[in-house]
Amino acid sequence: MKKVNYADLAEKIKDQEKNAGRSNKQKDERIYQPKINEDGTAQALVRFLPSNDTDIPFVKKYSHGFQSINGWFIEDCPTSIGKKCPTCTANSVAWNSGDEDTARQRARRLSVYSNILIVKDPQTPENEGKVFLYRYGKRIHEKIMLKIDPGKGSIDEPVMIFDPDEGANFKLKIKLVNVKGKKMPNYDASEFEAPSKIDAKTIKKIENSLYNLAPEVDESSFKSYSELEERFLKVIGQDGSSTKSEFQKSPEITIEKKKEEVPFPSEETNSDVAGDKEDPDGFFANLQGKDSDI
Repeated sequence: MKKVNYADLAEKIKDQEKNAGRSNKQKDERIYQPKINEDGTAQALVRFLPSNDTDIPFVKKYSHGFQSINGWFIEDCPTSIGKKCPTCTANSVAWNSGDEDTARQRARRLSVYSNILIVKDPQTPENEGKVFLYRYGKRIHEKIMLKIDPGKGSIDEPVMIFDPDEGANFKLKIKLVNVKGKKMPNYDASEFEAPSKIDAKTIKKIENSLYNLAPEVDESSFKSYSELEERFLKVIGQDGSSTKSEFQKSPEITIEKKKEEVPFPSEETNSDVAGDKEDPDGFFANLQGKDSDI
């Protein structure tokens, strides 16, 4: 047996116990995260950019994040790529059996990924002139879509905000607000400026800095249905003895809610995805009798 330095081993054991259960997910340096000021606000001027590898200049990805009796379930949802999801199936069962609270708690969360240019960042000036991936949620996405398509009868002219010549800068304004005892980012004050052109010098500087978006929704990045089902059943307290048919049909699948709140991974902290949940009224209700289509 090799000689062991028990003093070092004791320190390692202490560190392991201290950090047990904590997320070891590393910060993704590609993702832009505005720095929140002490007063709970942040501002930045950004420009949404085209995509190099996708027809549409953004990709949409759904995920689930909820806590149950055996910890947290934080997983990407395969409905993002048109495949069945065990959590969505269970949510449909809960919703259609009258357990709307459980369905809402476990609802899908939308994340949208785009390339952005940081035009101005008062909190972190060194970011200015750089290209990042920006991960945002439903609220900002709605602002983008409303600018691209103001709707029939609107007095506003459509603006393809991703266009370098005819797009528009976006005033990103964040304010942390108290929602059920938690500090959540609010983006209501964010707005687009008038259309403007990115100068040729800047375009040349950033054109090779764009990130590929397709890998964010590549099939290989999603776990299989069976893997997700096993994890889901473990988190909600079922030991896997139920058959698949029982899992999909039984109205008894519920969650024992915990009072303790644990923050989502750090990359969600400064993004409106932290508070965006899928509106289940349309999604879950429409799953009834259509599980094979999901």
